[in-house]
Amino acid sequence: MMGSDQVRSALAEALLAVAREYVYRARSAPLNEMSKCEEEKACAGATLLAQEAVSLYENLTDSLERANGIATSLSQVVELESARSDIIELLGRALTEYDFVAEKTAENKTAAEDGDLLLALWNSADVRLKLAEALCERTNDDESVANNFQQALQLFERGCGHCDSSRGDDLGSFLYDWGCTLTSYAQFLLKRNQMDVAIEVIDAAIAKLRTATKFSLGDVGCLNALGDALQTKSELLNKTSGDDANQGRYVEALLLAAYQEGYNLALKTNASSLDAHVGVGEVHMALGTLYASHDDGIRANEAFNSAWLAYRRALDVKPSKSDAPSACDERFEVVYNAACAASRAGAKEISRELLSQLILCGASTAEAMSDDADLAGIDL
Repeated sequence: MMGSDQVRSALAEALLAVAREYVYRARSAPLNEMSKCEEEKACAGATLLAQEAVSLYENLTDSLERANGIATSLSQVVELESARSDIIELLGRALTEYDFVAEKTAENKTAAEDGDLLLALWNSADVRLKLAEALCERTNDDESVANNFQQALQLFERGCGHCDSSRGDDLGSFLYDWGCTLTSYAQFLLKRNQMDVAIEVIDAAIAKLRTATKFSLGDVGCLNALGDALQTKSELLNKTSGDDANQGRYVEALLLAAYQEGYNLALKTNASSLDAHVGVGEVHMALGTLYASHDDGIRANEAFNSAWLAYRRALDVKPSKSDAPSACDERFEVVYNAACAASRAGAKEISRELLSQLILCGASTAEAMSDDADLAGIDL
């Protein structure tokens, strides 16, 4: 007979699994005018299950399993309903639980040597990142945002000292998460025009992600993240002053590196990677804009055509069971960006059709899209 703790834990895990399946099914369906509504209903139902899992974990007697379970369940609630007004409070509670696990694990020499401390620190760092991003979106408290980013990075630094690949620790995934956190921090600094620090941070992100690709050969996530980091650095340079010709060449080199080192290699590993197709589209749209700004119409047109081809392929990608499908808003954004690429490539009628579908789905309005220079000449 299973003990009461085992029963509660097993039931909580089952509830979280069912919650994920609800959302997977809603987000895997083709986009239509009911997609957003169906996703919201699925997320609401899944959230109830995740909250029930929290209650089950709260009744466990084992303090570490209790804390881990509560934090995991709360994190799932945050992922399901990111627009909740209490997101910061939920993340704060999850962080408290994970920090408790890290503290207790550090006191247990055997657990620390077995890799449990690495996982505990890793979990705390991940929630710190989510908290920093949530604060960035919902408050003007730049100091708190920066503090949480920095504390997350300190946790990764500390965790690295407990990472042992000979023990089976996944160093590639650890470096991937570390690099993604650095990229997110650099993007925050970019928005705040703290360019010097942002460039240092994004250079660190690129270094971490390049190393991650070596530890996780052929990992599509690492390759796409490297492409994202290189793209972020190109955006940073676009906002700094300098010689236009030399800066333009440097930005071009970074965008081409994002394509060659990141997204293109990801597609060679998995031709159905949505993020990789979107990344290729983003790179070529940026290249087209760069070439156009230097009056190089031929290369600009070639880049815009390549961007539209990439987005057209992205629109055809079907979600696989191994990958969590994107939320409706993210999928709508891909359609919108595809419409922009089609417009710049001269496929005005196709662009208009894509935009009309977005309006039908309630994802945007004609008025909201009327000022986008990429959509010039399209009558909605």
